[in-house]
Amino acid sequence: MGVIQKIKNLVTRSKYVMTTQSLTNITDHPKIAISQLEYDRITTNLKYYKSDWDSVLYLNTDGETKKRNLNHL
Repeated sequence: MGVIQKIKNLVTRSKYVMTTQSLTNITDHPKIAISQLEYDRITTNLKYYKSDWDSVLYLNTDGETKKRNLNHL
């Protein structure tokens, strides 16, 4: 590998480092070819498979409102 190629590689790597500092979302990067809708779908699926659910409010037989964690299968 020549000296010129090493310099080109260094400039290319630094260009990508500089662009990632100004991103607010991963889909803002030009090399990420994914729509926001698909990104949201993936996030929802990850939440589903992690079983990261909100608490459930229910009414017991005494008429009191109770709170518990959501149980999944």
